[in-house]
Amino acid sequence: MPIFFVDNDILKTKLECIVCPIKVNDFLKEETVCNQIYNYAGSATIEHLFDLNKPKGYGIPVITDGANLAKRIIHVIVPDLIKSPTFKIDMYFSYNDIFKFIIKGNFQNVVFPPLYFSYKRLGNMNSYRTCKTFLKYFMNLYKTNFAAYIMVDKTTINDHLNNYVSTYESTSYPLSKRHKSTVYPLNNDCELRDFINQNDDILPTHYNLIKENDYHINVENQPFLRLYQIIKEQYKDDYSFCYEANITNEEYKKIFTEIGYIPNKYIMIPICIAAKMNIERINHFLETFLNDKLNENNATDKIIIECLNNNIYDILTINERLYVNDAIQLGDDKSISNSLKDNFSHVVL
Repeated sequence: MPIFFVDNDILKTKLECIVCPIKVNDFLKEETVCNQIYNYAGSATIEHLFDLNKPKGYGIPVITDGANLAKRIIHVIVPDLIKSPTFKIDMYFSYNDIFKFIIKGNFQNVVFPPLYFSYKRLGNMNSYRTCKTFLKYFMNLYKTNFAAYIMVDKTTINDHLNNYVSTYESTSYPLSKRHKSTVYPLNNDCELRDFINQNDDILPTHYNLIKENDYHINVENQPFLRLYQIIKEQYKDDYSFCYEANITNEEYKKIFTEIGYIPNKYIMIPICIAAKMNIERINHFLETFLNDKLNENNATDKIIIECLNNNIYDILTINERLYVNDAIQLGDDKSISNSLKDNFSHVVL
């Protein structure tokens, strides 16, 4: 359910599960994410496992042992933006089937490099935007409770935030069709929603899950009773709130049912933001429970204050800004980021 951002230093830790995007024409080139993953995992072992279980085409992930890097690696061949006439459908199938693997495997922490369908700065930015769009859609569709860590460099996030536009012109255009002008698809919520509405008859049947939307909480932690009432007034179910606040249902239950439990500041803040509180009310809650408040002299707090003053209440968007400034991200992040703080120690999740 929560989404966080990490760079490729995450590969120095022992992971639970990681997605490995394979672009056929660029397979194992030095600069690709796939090559980095295979190097950390042990190239010979992973290539052998992959050869034994080669996917039959786009959108058919293969899961193997993760050797030195992770418990499991999910390999997926990325659809070709230029050559594939069904690129959008192939991308939808790819992300949908990755989610099926994650849910069936009951993974709790998954590292998601974007499925890079194009390179250079503009391609990286749009691959990231498509990845974020699909993750948000499928996490909400399947009511998942795992934490997703998008492995992306800070330059790409900055390009996204600043709406980078390339000035690159190919000297071979129009001779090379691979350099033709490209419209990057499905890289925002509106485009994905329109695509789904137009192709509902040919998209796959979704994996059936028992979706626990309400967590049937009796509020025992009385100081948080008013906060719980505010949440129930604004959200149709508990899952929707957890999704917006970037926290797991376990943390949500703990806050309201474990007597005396107080979440840390950077879990408390997104909870208040998701409850649509302004800065004054957020500070009131922080002072009441933590004897703290948003402080403009604190680098993380300063970015949060700037976002709220600009009416940015989306936690994922706030976290993008926090990530590129090496600040603490908001939400229930107990696993991978903690291992990063411990000098990349090998923590088995």
